[in-house]
Amino acid sequence: MNRIKELRDAIDDCDSELVSLIAKRQALVSELSRAKAENRIPVQVSEREAEIKNRLLDLANQQSVSSSLIIDIVQRIMRDSYRLQSQTSFSRATQNPMQITIIGGLGQVGRLFVELFERSGHEVKVLDIDDDLSLPMHYRSADLILLSVPFESFISNLQKLPQLNQTTILADLSSSKSEPVNKMLEFHAGPVIGLHPMFGPTLEHVAQQLIICSQGRHLDKCTWLIEQFRLWGCKVELLPAVQHDELMSYVQGARHLSAIVLGDLIMQNQVDLSQLSRVSTPAFRLELALMARLFTHHAELYVDILLSSTAHTEVLSQFSECHAKWAHLLKAQDRQSMMNRFTEIAEFLYEFSPNLASSSQQVLDSFLDSTKFSE
Repeated sequence: MNRIKELRDAIDDCDSELVSLIAKRQALVSELSRAKAENRIPVQVSEREAEIKNRLLDLANQQSVSSSLIIDIVQRIMRDSYRLQSQTSFSRATQNPMQITIIGGLGQVGRLFVELFERSGHEVKVLDIDDDLSLPMHYRSADLILLSVPFESFISNLQKLPQLNQTTILADLSSSKSEPVNKMLEFHAGPVIGLHPMFGPTLEHVAQQLIICSQGRHLDKCTWLIEQFRLWGCKVELLPAVQHDELMSYVQGARHLSAIVLGDLIMQNQVDLSQLSRVSTPAFRLELALMARLFTHHAELYVDILLSSTAHTEVLSQFSECHAKWAHLLKAQDRQSMMNRFTEIAEFLYEFSPNLASSSQQVLDSFLDSTKFSE
């Protein structure tokens, strides 16, 4: 027993050293973030991140330490590093502050962008949708007007605006892009760009998060804005509005509808969620958690997403047909047809399956670790 105590004490000492080293690293990261801001370097630099991971993997290999363990630790440390860096001021993409007006800046998403732009040194004017949006004085010196309003009221709010300066960028944050971009092009003769942040307003930081940009007009006039997103650490994907809406039919439409229907089924049958969670596989527990997370938001958000595009309507109709087809095969107990169809799908996904399986396992492991620790 004395030997066990000695070993445990030695392990505790190692843990204490780990905490001290992490604290030292965090202090260096805070200093680094200030230096980055002064030199216009993004919060997240992919090349540097890859360099750190590769170097530590080499060290792990030399000392016979599990590479997956090192990856887990490094990713968690890097995530906290981004959090720390995002607590200070960001680099500004322009020499001088830009004048930015955010309509809907009191909403959750609007407030997030107000904070991000202000911490980047820009001058931000906040307008609520209840304000008189028709007053020219709100926009006279604006370099960017950003609409952060519910999709259903987008057009009505846009039409309240006065004629804008032709140098002003007009942009929106809607989850659908074709209709908003077209309406902005009709309304404004200057630069137009559609933006879709692929994250919610409750994140601690936006490093490594994706912002999709759909060109409307004069993309070259929007380069400072896109660069500002990159300085926040965001990844930027340029995507035509029509293609964006088609892909979002799967990313958001089919995904959200699937979660809503599952929730509806569980409610309809009055399933005991506590018991269901206790007997679930890790994958289904994660699915339950994601489903429950969806229902913590306002119904308006997800209903508007589902109704926001004709592309959504078409794909979700096909989604329902696929459900019906599988239900028919199941009812007919047609085992061979079910196996044949499953194999066809597996072959279609083959090119992506190894990477997806690997990343999904990492997600499941991380989810299990967090739930075990919390229990």
